[in-house]
Amino acid sequence: MPATAGLVALAAFAGLTVAVTTSRAVTAFDLSIVMWAETHRIASATWLAVWVSRLGGPSIVSAYAAVLLVALVWRGHLLMAVGVALIVYGGIGLNVAVKYLVHRGRPAGTDALVHLVTYSYPSGHAAAATMFGGVLTVLLLARARRSAATIACIVVVSLWITAVCASRVYLGAHYPTDVVAGVLEGIAWLLLASLALRHWHIVINWKRAANVARRKDP
Repeated sequence: MPATAGLVALAAFAGLTVAVTTSRAVTAFDLSIVMWAETHRIASATWLAVWVSRLGGPSIVSAYAAVLLVALVWRGHLLMAVGVALIVYGGIGLNVAVKYLVHRGRPAGTDALVHLVTYSYPSGHAAAATMFGGVLTVLLLARARRSAATIACIVVVSLWITAVCASRVYLGAHYPTDVVAGVLEGIAWLLLASLALRHWHIVINWKRAANVARRKDP
């Protein structure tokens, strides 16, 4: 199931990338949504979007991941910490590489509240939030003892990712397809990289990691 989901996300990302780089209609549709968001800004929403964006970018997510890595190493899960580092930091690096390959500019002709000189596609905020949120969800779900806690965890992480994505479009930093691509990239990388890491007995799961450790004991 994870392999299938990862491949579907990868295929969707590839298809969207082709559409973005070849179709003017896609860019026009993107720009219309950015312009609509611009004309509906209000002070309170702008303040919230700025802070959500600041707390959901690749730099701050890297700091969140560093805290998680320290916690994992402290609890003796060294291999899991290596896996988390490869997924989060490797995924952020991959996002930068894809940006340079696609080299799509930021939304033009808009009153953007965030001015950046880096490329726009795919969104680094969306990708980083998706990858870290996914890792955190897997870890928390493995420890959740009740279905209500499981549902709550999924809802909270999903809302955070959605809020980060929406904030980037609202602020004029990204086209909608940028953030969709970032989410798809994050999902594909998270799932496929996790599967690849299993070959080295690196499992991003509390319970399974414990089971692997027990099987390796003589």
